[in-house]
Amino acid sequence: MSSRIVTKYFGGNGGGQFPEHVNIKTIGINCGAFIDQIRINGHVYGGDGGSKMEDITLSSGDYISNLEIRCGQFIDNLKFTFNNKVTYGGGGGGGSPITLNKIRVISIAGRAGQYVDQLAIKYVENYEPSSIIDKNAKFILNFFAPDTQTIEYKETEKRTLDFYQLVTEKMMETKMSSSVEAEYGAKISASLEIGFKDTETKTISSTIEDILKKSETMTTTVDDNHIAIQLMSGTLMQGDDGSYWVMPGDPQTFKTITIKLTDLYSVNNCYDMTQTLALQMTGISKYKTTNYGFDYYTGIPS
Repeated sequence: MSSRIVTKYFGGNGGGQFPEHVNIKTIGINCGAFIDQIRINGHVYGGDGGSKMEDITLSSGDYISNLEIRCGQFIDNLKFTFNNKVTYGGGGGGGSPITLNKIRVISIAGRAGQYVDQLAIKYVENYEPSSIIDKNAKFILNFFAPDTQTIEYKETEKRTLDFYQLVTEKMMETKMSSSVEAEYGAKISASLEIGFKDTETKTISSTIEDILKKSETMTTTVDDNHIAIQLMSGTLMQGDDGSYWVMPGDPQTFKTITIKLTDLYSVNNCYDMTQTLALQMTGISKYKTTNYGFDYYTGIPS
């Protein structure tokens, strides 16, 4: 079955609305006959009644994969199961039971007063996590031709954002399933610690673009017979739909190097996300293969 992103509402329409939380890092509840209170990333919604359960902290890569709810006018009972098989929840036996399996929760919003009246859960249904194809891959993200100017951000943090933006723009060119897009968005949000409005690549791209607009840049002219290449390490993934995508690795591996056009070994064993580097470094063509849908340079002598 194909995956898709849906939002479902559970419970009644009482209480006041609370906002959507996308990058869920901690979650906790108070409960008795109902869910009296829910806490998401330290924000508290609902009353002070019921027994307090200690908040659970999600590690990087953790997400809610199954959800069991009993609800009527209020949320009566709530049970989360995470992809690491940990379960968390409680509450009473009232209301009608609803179960969501094989999902990846993207965000939680809702309504609350004395109790938690409603939960709005956005999730990927029929979610299938991606498989790791190459955990220690090297990628060419961009290049600057001879006699042109490189553009880099002065602050290290902004240079890191720029690399994520380059990857996200490449992702936008790829046709991918809802599972893949949600997984990419969730991992990028966790890595950058930015609370994006949603996990769509176009939202991630526009948010990063808005941040970078306010940042100072510096330029350097690339010498004749040289080329400047933006490189990074990361993980090559394959989604449930067969598409290949890239998760950026350690920001310390993000770098811009300036080399001679004849210095081919500098890009040995690299995936070319530009798909056009060989037009500039013509000598590299004989070392080019196609690997997982990317141009890949290998076997270049040192």
